[in-house]
Amino acid sequence: MIRRILTNTRKHIARIGWVGWASVFVMTLEFLVASIFGGMALVANLYIGYIESKSNMLVFFNVGTDQEIINRLKSEWETDPKISEIVYMSEEQAFEFYSAYTSRVVPEQYQVLTRFDEKKLPSSLEIKIDSLNDISEVQAKLQKDINNELAKLIIVDIEGDEDNVDQVENLEENTTSDAETLDNAAEIPDNSDSNTTSLGNVTGEEEIRYKYSDEPGDEPIKLLVDNENLETLKDVFFKVRILGIATLSLLFVFVSIFIFMTVEFRLYNQKDEIGVMQLVGGSLTFIRAPYILEGGFYGTLGALLSTGVIGGLYFLIFEVNKDSTLAKYLYDMFDQLSWPVLTNPEKVLFILALAGVGFFLGSISSYFSIRRYIR
Repeated sequence: MIRRILTNTRKHIARIGWVGWASVFVMTLEFLVASIFGGMALVANLYIGYIESKSNMLVFFNVGTDQEIINRLKSEWETDPKISEIVYMSEEQAFEFYSAYTSRVVPEQYQVLTRFDEKKLPSSLEIKIDSLNDISEVQAKLQKDINNELAKLIIVDIEGDEDNVDQVENLEENTTSDAETLDNAAEIPDNSDSNTTSLGNVTGEEEIRYKYSDEPGDEPIKLLVDNENLETLKDVFFKVRILGIATLSLLFVFVSIFIFMTVEFRLYNQKDEIGVMQLVGGSLTFIRAPYILEGGFYGTLGALLSTGVIGGLYFLIFEVNKDSTLAKYLYDMFDQLSWPVLTNPEKVLFILALAGVGFFLGSISSYFSIRRYIR
């Protein structure tokens, strides 16, 4: 019976007609669009992985900061399971790195660096996390630990009103006859737990001076996180995924409906023939199978055609015209991502998997269509 089913299927396909070819081309278009959105989703995931593989947070330490403080923070943070790696850059390494960068990109700044007496810049800890979803929690922990260290480095805590500030400014300009006023203005209150910084205000708030800093309010330890850009990227990639899933779902629905209508149209034209087969004792499986396989053929052929189009475009851009402006642009934009490398057998399996998806879509659409006429 299987041989007769296959023979009937071949006859149906041979009489495919323009409606059948329309189904094939619609399936091809569907797989092309699905490949585009699938590629966008893949790029989004790879780009998120690329961002997560880079340093997500930077902690800078003013020049001269005690190495013991840096080591203590580094050791504490390395125990956090959400942090994958911490890389330390010394003051000398920071100077060499920034000098090499500015010598190529910003020669004016490089000239300034060459005049430094000490070849040092602020040291840093580059912190990588496993997932961008943990960035807020990790940031809060790091900032808390930094605030605790900053509280230990407070050396002057001036508290006063606008008159006190005016007194200090006048004392800086006058002679030593006003030294007593300066002492009063610089009296240190018992407020060692404060870790709030107010930069040079004159409204009676606190003004804090730290060890390893020359300017009041300049914190010697600073955490830098580009929250806004990271959150924007996460939001964009999430919406790309949602858009891709919604589009693919709609495409599968439309294609299924189109194949459903195609097979139903053929069944309507052959209902008399189907009725005769039922009258002579043809089983439901024998009658239905050729139409189901025919729908699967439409899906398989469409999937293979779309794969051929995409493969041909890839070969044309990256092999034939690999020195073109478009190829160089794509390399510059996406070459840093960790693209999966497929061997030839894996490529064949991937193509067969796409063909299998096409066969399934076509077959299931035909099955639901044929149940209306052959019961």
